[in-house]
Amino acid sequence: MSQDPYEGLCMSGIAMTSALEGMGGFKAKALAILKENGVEDFQSDKAYPFFMWANTLHAIAKEVGSFTIYNVGRKIPETAIWPSEINDIHAAEASINVAYKMNISGENPKADVGGYQHVKLSENSCRVICDNPLPCDLDQGIIEGIAEKFATPGQILKVVHEEGSCRKNQGRSCSYLVSWYDL
Repeated sequence: MSQDPYEGLCMSGIAMTSALEGMGGFKAKALAILKENGVEDFQSDKAYPFFMWANTLHAIAKEVGSFTIYNVGRKIPETAIWPSEINDIHAAEASINVAYKMNISGENPKADVGGYQHVKLSENSCRVICDNPLPCDLDQGIIEGIAEKFATPGQILKVVHEEGSCRKNQGRSCSYLVSWYDL
């Protein structure tokens, strides 16, 4: 196994469960990959090394495809609990970083787990910049799933992975343009 750049940091088992539940028919495969990465008996009430979780997600994306990991991302907002004061797409997209950091515990001042930066572009658009070590397609799914969860009935949504830097190509970040309008 590679050296752990996130030594001392753990991912919440509850957050991991949301992703595993989103695997659908691939859940058994995902648990097998998690086991290959050092988690013998997964339990949602425990926390697991962040490095193992990030490696597991990348292995799942490689083995079952980017579309599956994208769909996992889309399902995470369905099971995650969001603060009641979030009532629109801007607030929801801005909250992704808070939720991400809340699910990581431990201390390592040298570790950079990145995050999600929300930039409001207009009343009906924003950019979300992801510079975390998780799969690009997972993040796009999360961003779309959050937008759908907080869209008002009749709103049309569009999420586009912008050209330029991409973590799939060893870039430092990915940038997504989120826009919506009413019919």
